[in-house]
Amino acid sequence: MKSLMVVYLAMLGIAIGVEIAAGAFIAPVIFFPQKYLGDGVLTHFQSGVLMTQFFLKMNILIGFVALYSIIYEVQVWMMGKNYDFLSFLLSFYLCDNYRTLSLLLYAIYYSCTAIGLC
Repeated sequence: MKSLMVVYLAMLGIAIGVEIAAGAFIAPVIFFPQKYLGDGVLTHFQSGVLMTQFFLKMNILIGFVALYSIIYEVQVWMMGKNYDFLSFLLSFYLCDNYRTLSLLLYAIYYSCTAIGLC
């Protein structure tokens, strides 16, 4: 069980690092390439298309982390002494699972919308 927690925390750390890197390092370079390459390289539309592709790849990672998080949280709940369903629902609403489900739905919905499948 301890090794699952280590993997869980490592995956959360990697996902947070990728999200910070996307906003702090990648987006300024993609949306303002004239600082590095000169004028006339990419339009804002082309920069947006590139950033969309990056976000689609990032959503795969976020979806995977969200699924693993839900599996881990359910397993932690099942290892507990009490199997009270009300406590599970409260922990789902108040704790990590609610945010995890939101992340998963965000990744699925906006990935489909960005590539035109939905």
